[in-house]
Amino acid sequence: MFCAMGFVNFQITDDPQELWVAPESRSNIEQEYVINKFGAFFRINTIWLTPGVNEDMDADVFQKGYLEMLYHLQMAIENGKAEVNDKMYSVDDFCYKPITGKGCIVTSPM
Repeated sequence: MFCAMGFVNFQITDDPQELWVAPESRSNIEQEYVINKFGAFFRINTIWLTPGVNEDMDADVFQKGYLEMLYHLQMAIENGKAEVNDKMYSVDDFCYKPITGKGCIVTSPM
């Protein structure tokens, strides 16, 4: 019974920042200020491309084959579509648009 006393103040969080950054820390206070003044921060995802299994690991990535692969990847990202619950979605449906009605901010792998 005594061992379970810790569950009296038990709280669950789904925000990893709450686990690692103290609410009164300078970084947290400054982040709240920026969010209040400029809006939420959007993370850009990163894709790392590496040579294939049978390719030279020290090969120059500025070769024609790699650049063509990056171009096709960029086109797939920009023109890709996915069907979810009988509805088609594209990058335009969920991308970050800082100017309403204008294009998406899509980082290019090029």
